[in-house]
This record gives sequence, C-alpha cells and structure tokens, in this order.
Amino acid sequence: MTIGARTRRGVSDPVETLIAALSGPARPIGLTLSGDAPLAYVLEKAQQSLGRPLVLVTPTPVLAEAAQQALEFFGLDTVRLPAPPSPFLPVASNPALEAERLAALYRMASGPLPRAIVADIGALLRVTIAPAELAGRTGRVRVGDDID
Repeated sequence: MTIGARTRRGVSDPVETLIAALSGPARPIGLTLSGDAPLAYVLEKAQQSLGRPLVLVTPTPVLAEAAQQALEFFGLDTVRLPAPPSPFLPVASNPALEAERLAALYRMASGPLPRAIVADIGALLRVTIAPAELAGRTGRVRVGDDID
C-alpha cells in the first residue's frame, strides 16, 4: 500500500488512507510512504483515530530502534521488543538484552497496552514465555521494601 500517493483527484490523505486500511479485518499491511508526511506522524494519527495499539514490524533491529524513536517523538507510548543477536545463540548470551526483552514482555502482559509495539523480524522468531507464566514468576520491588 502506498500512502500519500497521487490519485486522479490529487494527493490522497495518508492518514485517512491508513485508517481505512486498518479499519477492516486484522491483517498485515505493507507500507510505502510517498509525499512529505513522516511515517511516524501518519502512524500516530492513525493510532489516535483507531484507539488500539499498532504493531510495527521492521526488517532489522536498527530500523526498529529508529521507528521507536520516531514514534516517541510524536508522542506515542511505545514498547520495543528487542531481538537477540542470533536466534541460534543460547537465551542468556546477552543478559542485558534478555532483561530488556523480559521487561518489554512484562509491560505488554501486565498493564495497559502501549499505543505502539515495535519489533524487528528477528525478535519475533524467538520463542517467548507465556504471559501467565511470566506474571507468576515476577514481582515488584520498590525502594524501602524488605526482601528475603
């Protein structure tokens, strides 16, 4: 789908075009943006109109991080599911990355959903823990709490 493309009547409104596409049954939509509207702006306006979270899948981790930053610039509360360096490495190959990944999964499972979820294709290849199991294995620790 090309958003902001020229039509016989002029240039289509990219926000209205995306809203119309997303208003139908849930399905993947490939986007190509032409014209002057930044993609993040178009996605923010569409999400605001639809009132449900958008899921943006990118081909690389670099593009996922750039998309998250752009969406947050336009005010979207965003969670990015980071990808491991390789789907073939052990889960704990990068503890900081795994902590970031578990934090993203916990946020999506335990609270109100963010307005946008960003992931690259590699992040979607990794098997994750079920939301109920994650909730049963986590807890909150606040400053001043006593722990055993």
